Amino acid sequence: MTKTCSRSNRGCVGATLIGLTLAGAVACEESQSTARAPITLDTDTVVQWKLPKRLAEISGLAFSDDERLFAHDDEHGVIYQLDWQAGRIVKAFVLGETPIREDFEGIAIDGADFYLLTSGGVLYRTHEGADGEHVAFARIDTGLGAQCEFEGLAYDAQRKVLLAACKTPRSAALKGRVAVFAWSPEHRAVDQAASFTVPAASLAEPIGVQHFNPSSIEVSRDGKHLWLLAGKQQALAEVDLRGQVVAVTRLSATLHRQPEGLAIGAGGEMIIADEGSRGSAKLAIYRPR
Repeated sequence: MTKTCSRSNRGCVGATLIGLTLAGAVACEESQSTARAPITLDTDTVVQWKLPKRLAEISGLAFSDDERLFAHDDEHGVIYQLDWQAGRIVKAFVLGETPIREDFEGIAIDGADFYLLTSGGVLYRTHEGADGEHVAFARIDTGLGAQCEFEGLAYDAQRKVLLAACKTPRSAALKGRVAVFAWSPEHRAVDQAASFTVPAASLAEPIGVQHFNPSSIEVSRDGKHLWLLAGKQQALAEVDLRGQVVAVTRLSATLHRQPEGLAIGAGGEMIIADEGSRGSAKLAIYRPR
């Protein structure tokens, strides 16, 4: 079983983003504990599928409103619908007449709008296509690439914002911190109230590592918490919407060599995609106890 640790009083509440620079990022008051039961992933009952070779570079995962699971390729603008109950591809559609080559690092779905995020903070907005269809897209530069190298995108339906996880800070203001930027599709701007930073140590220390580099972000089904997956550290963290750390756990290194994508099923299933850097890509389904 995986080791779980709760560390609920180390989050940074009130570190806001002002003019794309951080204010109050270091001097954050300790806030009241929001601890819940530690994260528990049942490795005895987990189901793990080997994915087709086409998905060797699988990255992000996202559910549509009608509970279909979609994934994307790391280097090409291709979106796949997956049958996660059987570990197979249902269909795939392509952005543009010639598949776009980019460093795609996250996917999110808002109704009919599909978003892909690049590591440089560029959003590609498109719509669902039929199998083999080439679909039109819009390219939106958020301007956040100077702040971070991004990896992970999620849609927060309650607050109507896209949440982008900062894997590696590029600005001095973010050094030693893990940032989540909220982007409003309506206003095409950062939503400062929904953005936050967390001291990296509050995520790393509970599991005995020095860093925590997110590879995916997901919103809980009740909209009250966020999940941060860290591929490099093979770890999973839960934080609240203010950035307060609830719990952190290590994943099984045997099951998860390179965890890149995360999605939460309607029944509480936690679904993790591992890139196939040293073999086949895999899709693991953890069912709630």
